[in-house]
Amino acid sequence: MTGEREPDADDGVWTHIARVQELNGKGRHDLALQYAQKGRARFPDDPDLGFHMAIALYGLKRRDEAEAIAREAVGNDPDGTSGALVFLGVLLMEKGSHREAEQCFLDALRNDPEHAFAWQQYGRLMARVGRFDKARELVERARAIDPEDADTLSLLAEIERDDEAGLRPQARGDRRAESASRAALQKAPDDPTQLVEHALSCLARGRPFTARRLLREALAAAPSEPLEEAWLEADKVCRWTFQPVYWLNIVSRLLPGGATTLWMAFAGYGVLIRSLKLTSPWAFVPVLVFVPLALYSWIAEPVTKLWTRLVPPR
Repeated sequence: MTGEREPDADDGVWTHIARVQELNGKGRHDLALQYAQKGRARFPDDPDLGFHMAIALYGLKRRDEAEAIAREAVGNDPDGTSGALVFLGVLLMEKGSHREAEQCFLDALRNDPEHAFAWQQYGRLMARVGRFDKARELVERARAIDPEDADTLSLLAEIERDDEAGLRPQARGDRRAESASRAALQKAPDDPTQLVEHALSCLARGRPFTARRLLREALAAAPSEPLEEAWLEADKVCRWTFQPVYWLNIVSRLLPGGATTLWMAFAGYGVLIRSLKLTSPWAFVPVLVFVPLALYSWIAEPVTKLWTRLVPPR
């Protein structure tokens, strides 16, 4: 007994589609697949039914079958209105077939320029291949169509963080990432995903205590091992034993070349002191500050681990 009404012989294709879509939305992909198969026995060429059947297969982690059904649905949908084309693009993107995925998104947008999800996923694809400016532009198109969509705002924050990791100008990217993640969190304040997105942006912007609080809330809402690891990492940088290293990293990320530039600057300063034969004690203050800090950065990790064992996070 499933508690769901079986499709009747007189049911039209849209009755089948609505039921399959509803079950997919509830996470009952096994039942959704059963209803989709029964519907396709009567309506084998309907692209919308094929599209939702592919979603059910994807939810059951039967990726190859999902791709095959999605391709079949695309072939039965010359106008590209079923959603199968965009879904096929997502499957191909996850598979690593980036060029074919891009063609799917382009074809979908040619059929419907107002397809927000197609713009969003096309932007995700561009971010995956490192084209962050293009990705940002595409996701902004999705945002213009649907300004309230939390997933789009979350993706913008994700793009900004990935952009920063590529050693691009840091301060501007950090600000944009935090702004985008804050906007996404305001749309869905109880969503653990948005809590994590904003927490990561706060860590990049020098707000570790806020990040730790947000990750604690996300962990309470949706306990998982990856979330616990993220929370423990945030707790680590909040410890006074690790704070000097954290702030050194924050400063170095703002410089072209990162920590290497910082090291070279102080090495050059040391050479300059010797060449100019400076004798004032004040001339040696930067060196006396930086050298112990650099040495401490090598032992900060084990010291903090020891401190965490003595005083566990709460």
